[in-house]
Amino acid sequence: MMIALPNQDKSWTVTLFIPQEIFDSLDTPSKLIDFFEIHYRDTFPLISKEKLVKDFFATKPSPMKVKTKKTLKLRRIAKLSS
Repeated sequence: MMIALPNQDKSWTVTLFIPQEIFDSLDTPSKLIDFFEIHYRDTFPLISKEKLVKDFFATKPSPMKVKTKKTLKLRRIAKLSS
């Protein structure tokens, strides 16, 4: 799941929620782009591929505890200006 929440400065904070094993597999720009082309293709008109890669790899994931057998990680992947 990916969500985008508005900021007071009219930008957006985008957060991606994915299982740890998928998150760990996105370790190169090409794997990240391929993943987004399959699952979140409609983001590219809003976030360039270059910005996605830059922002995704610039931040560290934060653990999120939920009642499930899988551990999820979240990462702010982009701050979009309007």
